[in-house]
Amino acid sequence: MAQDTPVAASEQLLRDAFFVPERRARARTLQALLADTKRELAAWEASHSVRERQRKRSDQAKHEQMVEAILCNALHCHLRSPHAAVAVSLGRERGSRYEPPPYAPCGPC
Repeated sequence: MAQDTPVAASEQLLRDAFFVPERRARARTLQALLADTKRELAAWEASHSVRERQRKRSDQAKHEQMVEAILCNALHCHLRSPHAAVAVSLGRERGSRYEPPPYAPCGPC
């Protein structure tokens, strides 16, 4: 059985951080930066005609949350380690959407 070896702090910082969809901006300066970025993104979408119609209010709110989460994760990763990247897990937690979580296969159980 392999023993876990302690990882050096510098090596730990170079690892890619996983995407956290709940990450939000708390500082006012970051919130202002995100507001500017969202405005620029909306202006870009309008100037390049990427949308044929406007988003519904609920869809617009979800879109803004996704943009905020993506930007916050990218900024957090860059501040933590400038040469690392954000890793997005593509794994599935359940075998099927119809399979309830208690019966879903667990990883290394």
